[in-house]
Amino acid sequence: AVVFEGACRKLKEAEAFAETAAWLERPYRAIYLSIPDAEVEKRLAVRKGVEGRQDDASDAVEHRMREYEENTAKAVEYFKSQGVVIEIRADQPIEAVHADIIKALGL
Repeated sequence: AVVFEGACRKLKEAEAFAETAAWLERPYRAIYLSIPDAEVEKRLAVRKGVEGRQDDASDAVEHRMREYEENTAKAVEYFKSQGVVIEIRADQPIEAVHADIIKALGL
């Protein structure tokens, strides 16, 4: 098994990945960690306070949210249309997210 974290965040990348996997005759799954926008904003604010990260300022958060809507959401929808998405709720404790991924992959 190979894991690509953060891969295919744009539609063209998702299409190219799917084409390559088909050409190689390799099945694949895409794990989508879904989380409400409000929780994302809350977590980034906490991270900024704890780590003092400058990239988590409100304008950077807005940019990230816009980037998701303009690009990543389209890649996710493409993978959903291919029937390869495993959607995991990410607004739960990390241990629960991990357990859900392991269960969904049958490991």
